This record gives sequence, C-alpha cells and structure tokens, in this order.
Amino acid sequence: MSPIHTRVSRAVATYITTATRSPGKNSLEKSAEAAISRTLKTTLVAADPEHPAQGPAWALSVLASFIVLLGSRLSEDIRVIKIISLLLCMGLKHKKPSVRALGCLLIRPLAWVYFQPPLPVDSDEESEVDNEVRVRRQEARRIHLRMLQTAVECKAGVSTIGAFLGEEISSDDPLWHSIEILQQMAAKPGKTCQDAVDVMQYMVSFSENAHINGADYPWSSSLLLPRSLFSSLPGLLTAEFKSLKDVVEPIFEQVSTVEDIRCLTREEMSTQWVFEGMMRAWWIALGASHMFDGSELPVGHKFLMCSFAEMFIESIGVAKCC
Repeated sequence: MSPIHTRVSRAVATYITTATRSPGKNSLEKSAEAAISRTLKTTLVAADPEHPAQGPAWALSVLASFIVLLGSRLSEDIRVIKIISLLLCMGLKHKKPSVRALGCLLIRPLAWVYFQPPLPVDSDEESEVDNEVRVRRQEARRIHLRMLQTAVECKAGVSTIGAFLGEEISSDDPLWHSIEILQQMAAKPGKTCQDAVDVMQYMVSFSENAHINGADYPWSSSLLLPRSLFSSLPGLLTAEFKSLKDVVEPIFEQVSTVEDIRCLTREEMSTQWVFEGMMRAWWIALGASHMFDGSELPVGHKFLMCSFAEMFIESIGVAKCC
C-alpha cells in the first residue's frame, strides 16, 4: 500500500457520498445522494435494458470496481459502507437469477477488502481520530461484517469462510465468524444448505494437512478477485441481458471452492464453543433437509454424525470406536 491508494480511495468515497443537484423542476434543491448513486439505483432495478450499459450488469460491474478502489476505507467510513451495502442488496434482490448470482460474486471482493490493512495516512488527512470518529469506524466495520455473514447464497459463504480461516489473524474471531456463517448457510434452503454440509465435512475431515493453520496455510486472496468480474470488455458489458447467464457462470470457476478452505485441527474441534457451534450448524442443516419418518440419513449427514461422535468420545477420554 502507498499514499496513492489513500488518495484514490478518498476520491472514490467523495464521489459516491457528495450530494448533487437533481435535474428537473427542482434542480435548485440539493439531492440527498450523489448522482452516481441515483444512476446505479436506476440501472439496478432495470428489468429489461436495451443495452448492457443501461442495466444491472453495468451497475454491479461499477460497484465491484468501487469496492476494490475503496479498499479498507469501506470498513472505516460509515457513509460509504451504507451506500455500498444498499446498492449491493438491490442487486441481490433482483428478479433475474443471473443478476442475483452476479451480486453474490461481489461478496468476494467485499470479503477481500475486509482483510486489507489500513490505508497509509495521507498528508492531507489527520493521523489522530477522536472517540466519535472511532465509534463510527467500529459501526462501519460491524455493518461490513454483517453483510459478509448474511450474503451466503451462490457459494458466497464458502468463499467468505475460506477467507476467514485462511487469513493470518491471531484471535478466535475468524473461526467464530466462520461458524456463524455456516449456521446462516445451513438455514437457507436448497443448494446453500448443502454447501454448508459440504463445508462442514471438509472442515472436520482432518486430512494430512489438517495440522496446518494460520500463516502456514496456502490460502490465496486472489480467489476473492476473479479477473472476469473486472474484465467488462468483452464480458459483462458486451453481453445481452437475456444471455447474461452465459457470462456470469464462467466467473464462478475462478473463485474459491470448498477444497480451498482450511481443515480444522483436532485442538480447535476439541474446544467446547467450536464443537457446539459446528454441532448446531449441522443440526440446523439436518432440520432443513425435510426428511420424513423412516427416510435414510443423507451420506453427508452420516459422515458428520460419525465425525462428531468420534470427537466427543475422544474429548471424554474414551478409546476410539473401530
């Protein structure tokens, strides 16, 4: 990071937060939002744009670039994170599935930004902050985290968990947040619930590399920044709206998968709150399976049940079952 990143981030923040005059009869009245925010809102709700640059694909492409250019300021400026969150939520609620999927892809750069170090202090900015500013920054960070915890569809939760467990952070927070995200995924119906089961299976698999954790784990943050998400020409801005799916689907091949998540160590799983949190996530997923009396337990759930039983037996000092 260099001071130029700070200046770029500040310029983008100013651009999306500075209110401008609205065109029309009331042009003398100042709008409550920036012109770019109004434009992005208009294009995000477009149901059948005549040109890609008039629809949600353009808006989400611009939003992805804004997120990366803002960097860690996104977690510090409450005005910025509220604007970005609102716009992204609009994309996630669009009627067209491919637009919602594209919105979920933006959760990856949102997670990438979350782990970025603070921007260097520019000569034009104050190096010290008062308590009020510090409180606003904490609130911005909380909103940022909440967005990562709740937007879990289209394997966004898988990527976020991979980032939390792969980044070098010397505290229990990443593991705690990962379990919370797992529980959110488990509560979602269909594919997202199954993703939660797949992630849990992998996390408790105790592979040969399960002893690796933290700084030694070969996590690549580049998996949160798929190049095609930012390569719009050709790409998102040259695809017809009706065939947007054909452009969005290949981007998912460039992001992290379950296999990129770090396995938990036996020491971690033997910690009471970790074991209980994982069990709760499994129980939520089991409840979402809508099984009937007499139906057979799915393979993934059988694996988790046996794994949890084995870990419980170990934790009370009883010999392993064969």
